[in-house]
Amino acid sequence: MLKNIKLNILLRLLLLLGLMGLLMYSWLVLGRYLRSVYLVVFLGLASAEFLWYVDKTNRDLGNFLLALLHNDFTTRFSAGHQGKSQAYLYKSFNAINQKFLELNAEREVLFLHQQMLVEHLNVGIISFDRHGKIHLLNNAFRQILQQPQALLRQVDDLKRVQATLYEAIQQAKAGERKVIKIRRENDLLQLAIQATEFNLKGKYFKLISAQDIQGALDEQELDAWQKLIKVLTHEIMNSVVPITSLSDTLYLILAQSLQSTNTLSAKTLEDVRLGLDAIRNRSKGLVGFTETYKNLTQIPLPKFAQLSLSALVVRLRSLMQPRLEEAQIPLLLDLPDNEVYILADMQLIEQVLLNLIKNAIEALENQPNPCINLQVGLSPEGKTWLKLKDNGPGIASDQLDKIFVPFFTTKPQGSGIGLSLCRQIMRMHKGSLSCHSVPGQGTAFTVVF
Repeated sequence: MLKNIKLNILLRLLLLLGLMGLLMYSWLVLGRYLRSVYLVVFLGLASAEFLWYVDKTNRDLGNFLLALLHNDFTTRFSAGHQGKSQAYLYKSFNAINQKFLELNAEREVLFLHQQMLVEHLNVGIISFDRHGKIHLLNNAFRQILQQPQALLRQVDDLKRVQATLYEAIQQAKAGERKVIKIRRENDLLQLAIQATEFNLKGKYFKLISAQDIQGALDEQELDAWQKLIKVLTHEIMNSVVPITSLSDTLYLILAQSLQSTNTLSAKTLEDVRLGLDAIRNRSKGLVGFTETYKNLTQIPLPKFAQLSLSALVVRLRSLMQPRLEEAQIPLLLDLPDNEVYILADMQLIEQVLLNLIKNAIEALENQPNPCINLQVGLSPEGKTWLKLKDNGPGIASDQLDKIFVPFFTTKPQGSGIGLSLCRQIMRMHKGSLSCHSVPGQGTAFTVVF
């Protein structure tokens, strides 16, 4: 058997030359025209076979590339008796096919793994393209819809299942996070919706995550109520117990005086007067406490306008300058070069910042080298923030989570509603107020718009 492609081609060329020589000899010398016709036929067949043999490599290469184009990696090539060169080429073809098969299998495993992860998440996930075709919809999202077996192909199909969620998905912008309420047959869900937009190979996709936060909100609400009730109970008992005790004492004084004589002595009258005065003062305190609670629940709605935050901060420093000079505390400003604007209610935001500065001044009382630093900046996400930091004694870790609870205070004369009001005002502005404190080093309040 012939194993060398070069030898195969050489033999075929020799055969063609030999047939051509016989044809010329038979036609021109012997004059055998019929034999010459046979030789022409044989020459044509030999030429066709030669061309087929030479073109076989090109055909196999074309078939190989076409198989790759259609992701068909199962084709196997065999050189047969075509020589070592062809065998090496076909061996390379088969090796490439095998490598693609392995890569395809790994990709399939990775895809299945990612699909299992997405299905295992407790967060609902849906992804669709520019035309609304759904490419990903996990089980958690179907559970939110109460459609575990739903075959949703277009995002518009959500409109008939859950119109409120459909509207939220369509209106959600990239990077935006919002909470919506949807009503199902037997319950009400609060969902945190977050959107992401991206392009893959020039194709647009929108990814939406939906998480039921009702349970977490219920736990936080219960915890807040428990803290509030604890503080309310403490404050009310501080007033009611003395009033009850004084009332009992006055009753006994009067009962004993009336039993011994029909008239009241000057001393008894003075004791009664003092007792009633104490009751009146504690009652006024209780009424004042109730009025304070009423004010906490009646914050006016913000009137939004564009404000220069840097100009607002400078104006506040001028407003607080007498108090700062009296306390001998410098207020250092760290403002950006460019003007920073916010959309807010000037009166309410001033109230927040004045309260934070006032708290910082009170915290720095009797502190060596007191200082307040007020910084304005922009986060990488484009949010405006303001940080007010002091170098005071700081807040104990067991009190840090209570400072925003209404009526909780560590000050002897404090009402405990200042920080609660500030946080509530920031929530009305769709912003936040947070605190970070290290005992012995200072406290920083961060306002984010």
